[in-house]
Amino acid sequence: MRYKIILEQKRQLEEQLRELNKRYHYIEKKTQWYEDIINYLKPDSSNPGK
Repeated sequence: MRYKIILEQKRQLEEQLRELNKRYHYIEKKTQWYEDIINYLKPDSSNPGK
């Protein structure tokens, strides 16, 4: 039945959307972290051995 196919596609897209949201928020946090370092708001602790 077409309705079941559409429901399954919707479920898959919702899962993809959740995953993309997680990835987006991760990149947003990383971007902000780098911007803070560039603007001297935070020390660069990414490689403390150097």
